Amino acid sequence: MKFLCLHGYGTNNKVFEMQTAALRYELGTHHTFEFVEGTVPAPMDPGTYSPQLSTHEASPTTQTPFPSTPDFEAHPFLTTPPPPTPTAFNNNLHLITTNSSSELQSLFSPSEQAFSYFDTFSTQSCQTALQNLTTYIQVEGPFDAILAFSAGATLAATYLAQSPNHPFKCAIFLSGVSPIDPIVLKTGVFRSLDPETDGEMIVIPTAHVYGKRDTKFPGSSAILEKLCVGEKKAVLVHEGGHPIPGSASELSGMVRVARRAIHWGDLKAR
Repeated sequence: MKFLCLHGYGTNNKVFEMQTAALRYELGTHHTFEFVEGTVPAPMDPGTYSPQLSTHEASPTTQTPFPSTPDFEAHPFLTTPPPPTPTAFNNNLHLITTNSSSELQSLFSPSEQAFSYFDTFSTQSCQTALQNLTTYIQVEGPFDAILAFSAGATLAATYLAQSPNHPFKCAIFLSGVSPIDPIVLKTGVFRSLDPETDGEMIVIPTAHVYGKRDTKFPGSSAILEKLCVGEKKAVLVHEGGHPIPGSASELSGMVRVARRAIHWGDLKAR
């Protein structure tokens, strides 16, 4: 399968390649992975790296910058923004800037650039990111699957929820942050999708990996899981927090649920 890979908030393609190296290695070289980098500058997130995951040479990868647009340039990430209108989405997504760990920052030079796909205070920037993602998929595809982490999973899941005719066979969400309502977004309001009221919005096979002790986005990954169709999802809830897990047993579990989603996706395509 050809995977479209979306990194987390405040990281970049290089980081996400390192975070997923062992997983991609175990999935095998018959898969390819295209990493698409955000273009909205963001502070480097210090707490999303598990060093055990960088020990293998993984499947072939391609790195591509996310399409830059005038709208993105007009909405750079605000490090000292005015108080936003309170919404569940804003409140959750901005928790990422409060993490005090220095694991990730210690691995890179002070000049290392980090990005987001959209300005999390701007609904217009989020709409633009969705349109840019749609265009990228149309121009650079076809893609078979999505591999996304944290806020990258927010963008991916929001796209899947709004695009019933998308080309993807399956998706793998790592510590996924719940998606937003793409219809309400067009009115200038952030609203997180809710499985209680919105039901199962994502109908392709999915794999979900998230931690019991995720204090950065507590409960958000479980919401994303419930928004995905029940009989076609594989779930690993590990003992850790928001970072992608790195122990041998956790890696084995990640590979198992990922392979299950890929298998279901292959069956769906036949």
